[in-house]
Amino acid sequence: MMRIRTKRKWNTLLSKLNATMGLVRLSHMPMYMMIEPTNYCNLACPLCPTGNGEIDVPRGYMEYGKFERLISTMASSLDTLLIWGFGEPLLHPEIFKMVSFASSVDIKTKISTNGQCFGGKDKCNALVDSGLTQLRVSLDGLSDKVLQVYRKGASFELIMEGLSNIIDRKKATHRLTPQIILQFIAMEHNKHEIPKLTKLAEKMNIGWRIKTVSIGNKNAENKEQKIFPDPEKSRYKPMSLCETSEKKPRVCPYPWFWLHVNWDGTIVPCCKDPHRRHLIGNVFEQNIHDIWNNEAFMAFRKNYLKDPAKNKRCKKCDLFLGSIKP
Repeated sequence: MMRIRTKRKWNTLLSKLNATMGLVRLSHMPMYMMIEPTNYCNLACPLCPTGNGEIDVPRGYMEYGKFERLISTMASSLDTLLIWGFGEPLLHPEIFKMVSFASSVDIKTKISTNGQCFGGKDKCNALVDSGLTQLRVSLDGLSDKVLQVYRKGASFELIMEGLSNIIDRKKATHRLTPQIILQFIAMEHNKHEIPKLTKLAEKMNIGWRIKTVSIGNKNAENKEQKIFPDPEKSRYKPMSLCETSEKKPRVCPYPWFWLHVNWDGTIVPCCKDPHRRHLIGNVFEQNIHDIWNNEAFMAFRKNYLKDPAKNKRCKKCDLFLGSIKP
């Protein structure tokens, strides 16, 4: 394990150097990876391409054996693994086995969930015992009436029952993880409940964070659905630095630090490409080290540095491109 940690530290140093220099052929491997266990979901959130039916890609579940081989290959470079994508990760029947394996090679693991699949105590116990580092739970309302405006089909009671079981298991096993964070998307219909959220988080002794729906989303200002964002709680800058080629942004961290792997092994530059417009390769069919520096990925980095507005996804991206630090 010490040898792996040493390799990761060296990889981290190389990654920062390569990114700062703006290289397109990289001598390091990704420090962070987002793996999509499945792109099936049990809710119908109106701004999510999965929930609203806009997504036009194959649906399925990642095979555990392929997941294990991928993590084994990346163990010497990966610092953190985000196990979610355009679906509900807890729908995967072997999700905790995935977490346990990544934890066994000392990789930090994070899951973001809608909280509807916690199940009973046995499943919550398995979640805690897996070694998961962080659990983000979407909670956009403190009652079914408010929650279901956006989280179509969600149950507030299920979320609270699951959280209670997880907290009880942590106490019973004297574990400090997973760190629990309530994630609240602030919109016009629910922003009045933010004070209630903070009080609930304090009472349960867990974390919380506020963000909004994406400002650039074409459906975000649908006043009939009351889901348009509250500008005072904006997740992003009101105008993207990529919106015009006249402005040259600092380097976006994703193409230099991250690898986004869909359930079927296909790779896209970042999580803002749900329709796979920029396919880079497939980790289940090609060597991942070759993909990281293949012509498609290097061309993407080169084009981004030259003029990010010419990349289809980057042009519409409302993510603030700040510091090079990941």
